[in-house]
Order: sequence, then structure tokens, then C-alpha cells
Amino acid sequence: MNGIPTNSRNKGEEDLLFDMLFFVCFLFLGFTVLLSA
Repeated sequence: MNGIPTNSRNKGEEDLLFDMLFFVCFLFLGFTVLLSA
């Protein structure tokens, strides 16, 4: 029973990490396009 909340919490943290990584990549891409323009 104790393993289920831990798994879901870890999954949530992983999703948050991927969201932040995607946001940083998107920001970096936009910045590069802005610089090259």
C-alpha cells in the first residue's frame, strides 16, 4: 500500500521535470531565433 503513493509522487516529479526541460528548450529555441533574426 505504501508503494503506490510513492510511485505516483515520483511520476509527478518526473512529469514536472520534463515540463521544465521542455519549457527551457522552447525558451532557448525562441532566443536563438530572435538572435539570428
